[in-house]
Amino acid sequence: MPPSALAGLFAPKLYLRKLAELEARWRERRRLDRVTSGGLSLLDLGARGPELVSEIVRAVRRDEYELGPLHEVEARVEGKRRTLYLPNLTDALVLAVLADRLAAILEPSLSPHLYSYRRGRSSWQALRGLQGFLAEHRARLPVRERGLYGLHRDVARYGESIPTGRGAPIHEKVERLLAPHRAETEAPVFERLLKAAIRPRVVRDGARSHRLKRGLPTGSPIQPALCNLYLAGLDQELERLPGAFYARFGDDILFLHPDAAVVQSASELVDRELARLGLTTKPEKRRDFYLNGCGRSGAAWPTARAGTDLEYLGARVAFTGNIGLKREKLRRLLGRLRRRLRNTAVLLRAESREERARTLCAVVEVALDPTSPLAEPTTMLLHFVLDDRRGLRQVDHLIALAVAELVAGRRGPRAFRQAPPRWLRALGLPSLEDRRNTMGGKARTAPHTTPPVTDDPSIHGSYRDLSTDDDGGDP
Repeated sequence: MPPSALAGLFAPKLYLRKLAELEARWRERRRLDRVTSGGLSLLDLGARGPELVSEIVRAVRRDEYELGPLHEVEARVEGKRRTLYLPNLTDALVLAVLADRLAAILEPSLSPHLYSYRRGRSSWQALRGLQGFLAEHRARLPVRERGLYGLHRDVARYGESIPTGRGAPIHEKVERLLAPHRAETEAPVFERLLKAAIRPRVVRDGARSHRLKRGLPTGSPIQPALCNLYLAGLDQELERLPGAFYARFGDDILFLHPDAAVVQSASELVDRELARLGLTTKPEKRRDFYLNGCGRSGAAWPTARAGTDLEYLGARVAFTGNIGLKREKLRRLLGRLRRRLRNTAVLLRAESREERARTLCAVVEVALDPTSPLAEPTTMLLHFVLDDRRGLRQVDHLIALAVAELVAGRRGPRAFRQAPPRWLRALGLPSLEDRRNTMGGKARTAPHTTPPVTDDPSIHGSYRDLSTDDDGGDP
């Protein structure tokens, strides 16, 4: 470990970079004038960035900087009601620097099977890794012997459930992590601020502040790195089991192995370690399964649910290696696209049929363009990870139908009589299947075949009823 690992704590350059990142993030959300601290907004702070940073760094270097209370607010995140704890602007800047240095110290000790909240790593890589493991398994064994037992676990309210009171495991983990850096000049200041950030004071609606005793504050920049740290021991235990696929993304745990006994042992290990850390899994998302090419049950573990594919990190991964979009994600994508199209169509009533069609096709093009700031959240996944041609073809059909219905002013496939898919494509309607074909599947790690279909919708979601006008939830 380099002796200068904490040096950025006193480096104005790092604070200026984090300030620029804050400005960019809130500029994208068009809220520069709403984020205030001491009566100032990010818009106001832009001009006096160097002066502000100098004041903050001077206070931090003298060990005089004190983190203020977090503001507790209710918000809807990914369709769920969540409690967020938001720092004021200067605290957000200091916490961002703390998180940056904490992630740098933590990175060398993290498992290669952890894909969340790390520079240069993503859920895509986890999916690619799973795809490659499936390809290797199929190539190594005869058809009749192929099959993988697995477990899928989701930690219940992960960040919000981590104990942070006196004697909680998180403090011991942080102390062990910082032990090699005690001699560094910045270490005492870093440790004091980090401990204050782990157990912050919070305030709501002007009430008296109180200190959190459980849960790393959602919305604080330090939460992702600490969530990576908290289950690092579990990562090390599971990655030691030979011949297995293991991946964790935040609170999402996936483990596969050809031997049922190994997976059952891993399941006991996960439950035991989570209980020791004061955590539990979500019962409704607890899955034991047997993945194979024909959906047969596994003789060694008959109660493990048999299937030809599994849902993981927003995608549907078939035993054949093909990656499609998770059914719920697809429903939400189509719902958001329909809302965009309907809102635009209201403004086009006086336009000709061709002009309406051309504009609506342009709306879809922007929504599905991965380089656009207005792109849908799943666009990158659609373009660069998914390779289930059959699924992409069905998505193309449903998007074309949504456009045709608004152009023709009628519901159902009969709308294609006035707005045929070929005509819409000529006007600029994009095709996900064509784009994937043009890419040539360069990033694939498994061969392209049509995934087998099972009639069980809980195992393999069918797209057949997604043409209904269901807006789905928020992303």
